[in-house]
This record gives sequence, C-alpha cells and structure tokens, in this order.
Amino acid sequence: MQARADFGSAIHGVQSAGDSDHIYDSRRAARFRHRLMVFAQALNVKPDRLADLAGQALHCYRQPDLWHYLITSAITQDFSVERVAAQHIEVYQKLVGHAGLTLTAE
Repeated sequence: MQARADFGSAIHGVQSAGDSDHIYDSRRAARFRHRLMVFAQALNVKPDRLADLAGQALHCYRQPDLWHYLITSAITQDFSVERVAAQHIEVYQKLVGHAGLTLTAE
C-alpha cells in the first residue's frame, strides 16, 4: 500500500508540477507584458511595435554574423551629448538663417 501511495503522490506531483509550470509561465508572461508596457511608454512607442522590434532583434541575434556586424556598427557610433548638442545648434542656425536673423550666444 505504501508503494501505491508514493506512486500516486508522484503522479500527483507531476501533474502539480505541470500546473505550476503553467502558472509560472503565465506569471512570466504577465511580467513580460508589464515590462513591455513600461518600456513602450518610456520610449513613446506602441507596445505592439516594441514587440515587433524585439522580435527583429532576436532574429538578428540568432544570426551571429549579422549580430556581430550590428554590434560593431553600434559601438562605433557617437551618441554623445556633445554631438547631439552640435546637431541642435546647426539646426537652429539654419532656421535662424532662413528667417534672416543672427544667432548669438549670451
């Protein structure tokens, strides 16, 4: 009788593990959806679009040559504040020049 009880509890344990895996997966999915919403809001992007972009990134990640190219291209870019500020100044100077004004620093 003890062997049957152990066997029965083992089967029940497997079923419970499957249920808990499902619950765990549901919780993981819910956390992922929540994080996706937070990132989407922070980036001012629709969640569906962000999910598409994440899928594209995963697609690239699974292709080592392409991923290496993207990474090496990204790390050679200048995303500094100084570069962005210089671009803004250039745009403002063009706008002011089209208006016939002069931009001076005070």
